[in-house]
Amino acid sequence: MSLELSNPLQLLSTISQRQKCHAVEWSIKITHNTVKPRYKPTLYIYPDEQQPAYRSLTQLLHTIKTPRTVLDIHDDSRFTAMYQGLRLPVAASEDNCLFIHDSETQFIHSYRWREEKSFQQQRYMYSNRLPVTAVRDHIHPDLHSIFDSLLLQDGFKDQLGIWCQKKGDITHEVYLTFPSRPKIDWVIAGISPLLTASGVQQLQSYKGLRFKNIGFDAVTETRAPAVTMYFTIPVSDYFPTDYKDLMKRTFLFFREEAESILPEHIRKVSV
Repeated sequence: MSLELSNPLQLLSTISQRQKCHAVEWSIKITHNTVKPRYKPTLYIYPDEQQPAYRSLTQLLHTIKTPRTVLDIHDDSRFTAMYQGLRLPVAASEDNCLFIHDSETQFIHSYRWREEKSFQQQRYMYSNRLPVTAVRDHIHPDLHSIFDSLLLQDGFKDQLGIWCQKKGDITHEVYLTFPSRPKIDWVIAGISPLLTASGVQQLQSYKGLRFKNIGFDAVTETRAPAVTMYFTIPVSDYFPTDYKDLMKRTFLFFREEAESILPEHIRKVSV
């Protein structure tokens, strides 16, 4: 394979079709002590007669040694999916993941694998009727203070809808959705008193960006529980060359004044 998995965006760029509706998502992980980018970009492909893009996705899935069953599921859903998304991590210890949102369901199915022999399946269940407070008990106790603080902020009025990531009947993560893509600034103001000084400084670097979801690790998380914030930008005219370029393009896309200089800790990103 001529393209390197160490640069997943190079691989994902082989799918993207210019002037078509594509979006790339990336995220940051927040704990009480640290704020770090997660090097797992996802490219979302929407139908709109984009069969060439889906064919390119099929080719890439073969290239990265996707399990046969997942390939069949991908192929069968090409004409019924609202969208498909492919997430490729930098680290070999992380799963590749194919997301499929069927247009006739309130579910997103995800298929995760590291090798061709096996895969795991999870699904995301959506509700816009469930009270936010109803999911608090599913969230890891270490994150309750952050969750409670966000609920008190004026910016929380933009919250609409909840996704729950499940494996079987077990909840692994809870996502609060913000369809209007509000600025992250009110989140920073709300949770900064709960973070260390270095965490606050790192989080401040993302001021001005607009986010789509806030994810909370569930009580099942056995490692360091974290909050994850997700950012998405369109990539129809230009596809980022690497992760640092993706972050730079996000700053340029969301900030009112184009900035050519990234915050210092982001300039140190090496992927």
